[in-house]
Amino acid sequence: MSVIARPKSEDMKERIREAAILVMSEQGFHLTTTDAIAKEAGCSVGTIYNYFRNKNDILSYIFEVEKETMEDIFRELESQTLSVPETIKQFFQCYYERIISNVRVGKIIFDESSRFTQGLNDEVISWLFMIDGFFQEMLQRGIKEGTVKPDINLSICSAAIMGAINSTAIRGFMALESFDTLRKTVPNVLYQLLCEGIFVSK
Repeated sequence: MSVIARPKSEDMKERIREAAILVMSEQGFHLTTTDAIAKEAGCSVGTIYNYFRNKNDILSYIFEVEKETMEDIFRELESQTLSVPETIKQFFQCYYERIISNVRVGKIIFDESSRFTQGLNDEVISWLFMIDGFFQEMLQRGIKEGTVKPDINLSICSAAIMGAINSTAIRGFMALESFDTLRKTVPNVLYQLLCEGIFVSK
């Protein structure tokens, strides 16, 4: 006699994702167990395995959801009639607003995208390449529109912008400044830094 498979619930999948976000943001990925996620989600470990192969698969799904959100943000920014510098400044604001909307997800993204020595999850790598690709595309467009210097190294400049965003976000995760304060100050500071630089020409 054949067994009829029970339909998977998207609500349960989302509950597991949200539970994993809470546990991973507090304990870190490596110390997180499927037992702890199941307890937080109010389900059995077996139920988790109906949706995910392991906790690494759950992490991949967390980044997959965030990647889709960022892609929506990119499409919205690219549809606007702003110059490249203004578009990048707008992205800085969107980035911090996204962190503020769910600091726990932001912490996981920061932790896992910085874990190079332990190997990066494939979905984490995809997320990083997506952000890098956006900046490189914007810089190339800026060169064409005359708002970005034509002799820059695209890959290095893109990496530098990403590094600046993540480095300033650290201040929020270390509670040196509130994310709301960072949201209000960082976009303007980074924008000015990119537009004018900080060194006085001799």
